[in-house]
Amino acid sequence: MLIVMQPDATAQDIERVNDEIRRRGWQPHAIPGETRMAIGNPGAPGRDVARSE
Repeated sequence: MLIVMQPDATAQDIERVNDEIRRRGWQPHAIPGETRMAIGNPGAPGRDVARSE
């Protein structure tokens, strides 16, 4: 799974997503970009999940 955060996401927003990933028993991996943060989650099953904005 790859989650791409909004360009204006705060550190608190990113941590909230990381916490949810950990709550589900997976390990988040930060992938910083020039304008956005992505969070990779290679342990997640391959399925569609609800989109959150």
